[in-house]
Amino acid sequence: MAGRELPTQREVNGFDKLSSTVHLVVYVEHEPLATVRILLPNPEVASATGGVLGLKMKHRSDLTGLVEPGQVVAEAARFCVHRQWRHSDAVVLLQAAFYAESWWRGVTHRLAAAHLETDSEVDARLIQQAIAHHSWLSSTEG
Repeated sequence: MAGRELPTQREVNGFDKLSSTVHLVVYVEHEPLATVRILLPNPEVASATGGVLGLKMKHRSDLTGLVEPGQVVAEAARFCVHRQWRHSDAVVLLQAAFYAESWWRGVTHRLAAAHLETDSEVDARLIQQAIAHHSWLSSTEG
């Protein structure tokens, strides 16, 4: 199926099936409404990719400075909430579950990347202003 789009909108990759990956899901009755994937350090992935932590974020950022004795780094990925639940306690519950699960697993540092796509020019300007206010703007693109 190389080069062809999958018949589903689900994105699945090798990180999903690792024993070092944890998937959390918030349900209402039997319906899933929010999820997050926790990637924990994986020595096999680190060795295969030439990294130090074996996290997916390694492909976007240099994480070598995060390897210190006693530190355990985890990556939050695919933090997704169903549209109708995005302004509800489901978001808070998912964040709390992520923190509790990572704490239980000995994580000392949590990382996440954000995709801030919007179709609203007003929202985009507000996001840019907030990022600039915190000095989080990067002088490089990509």
